[in-house]
Amino acid sequence: MMIRLIGLEIKKVFASRMTKILLALALVLSIVMALTVIHYTTWSYTDKQGKEVKITGFKAIEANKERMKPYEGPLTEERIEEVFRINRGDNKEDVEDIYEKGGHPTKMLLASLWQVYQDDEGLPRPLSKIDDRDARNFYGQRDAAVAASIAAKYPHSPEIQEKAIAINEQVEKPFTFVYGYANSDAADYVLLLNILLVMLCSILAAPFFSSDYQTGADDILRCTRNGRTKLACVKIFSALILSTACFTVCMAIFLVIVNTVYGWDSLDASIQFTYSVTVLAPLTAGGVQKLTVAVGFVAFLSMISFILMISSKTRTAVVSMILALVFCLLPSLISSIGSGNIIEWISCLLPAGGVGLTHSFLFELTGTTFLQAGDTGFWSPYVIFIAAAIELPLFLILTVRFYCKHEA
Repeated sequence: MMIRLIGLEIKKVFASRMTKILLALALVLSIVMALTVIHYTTWSYTDKQGKEVKITGFKAIEANKERMKPYEGPLTEERIEEVFRINRGDNKEDVEDIYEKGGHPTKMLLASLWQVYQDDEGLPRPLSKIDDRDARNFYGQRDAAVAASIAAKYPHSPEIQEKAIAINEQVEKPFTFVYGYANSDAADYVLLLNILLVMLCSILAAPFFSSDYQTGADDILRCTRNGRTKLACVKIFSALILSTACFTVCMAIFLVIVNTVYGWDSLDASIQFTYSVTVLAPLTAGGVQKLTVAVGFVAFLSMISFILMISSKTRTAVVSMILALVFCLLPSLISSIGSGNIIEWISCLLPAGGVGLTHSFLFELTGTTFLQAGDTGFWSPYVIFIAAAIELPLFLILTVRFYCKHEA
């Protein structure tokens, strides 16, 4: 009986033109965003006439793959030394390659590796002042830079410093470089797609209870044999099934397109080549992709359950939709107008804290933010995931309770 009721509820929701538009829009966005990531991949070179030529899209990806192939694999300190030697132009052949052919492919690596070497003022050290001994001690320099950064950020919290260093010690060395996903904007677009799916499905879920309040249909339905608790569960499961199906299909389409074009093997690259070599997370690009999608999905469901709870308390669909959009954007608004430990706690604990435009699980995972609580601290990605995992069942329970107590 429950399955039949869920099927009827989903059929009723699909009868709405708004539902069809939202789901179609989500599907189109997943394809368009995947193609956008590919389109904005570029490669520039200088032709025989000395003119700069710029190619984009699939051709640029293939060209970059071919150019970077000799430098893929584990970046041992000997290979890092070679990268700096080439870009210093220590011999005539390298100088010609850099200045006459439009740049050596190792410059892509240099942009990441260079971040470790700084002068006394914290500015990047000139390439000419990075000798072979510095290059050979790259990983030691990197760990020292991470420790110094954490110590400067949390000078009065030795426990946080210890926790950060413990996380950093799990980073696998030497780093692995594989051109592809880690060198694109794909990780950011995974987050953006997640945000858009949260907003679209929140609008979809917002009228589940309030629309029946508004039309008066609920007054009749709750008096039937399957009213109240059973009906509330039917609506909740219908909303979660529709939202889950939308998220799964759209995210799968995006990832299959992007990973296939850039190469599934490129997911083996160390995450440190996506954002910064001083990133604490001991993950590959593929690991970050899986975690971003998995935690994003939990946060997505947490937000949907929160919107259902709001819908069970509001009397009109319009109010539910407005509140849904407000709470989707709230973590980003709070984090953009203020900073500090309390703001971070609030942003991480909000239902949409893991999928915000300026505050998200991905940004926290690639950062060094610890939320302080007395003498201790918690790495913000852990807080986001645990909060979303607790809020998901909590909001669903409250939804049933509020609906059963609702009075016309």
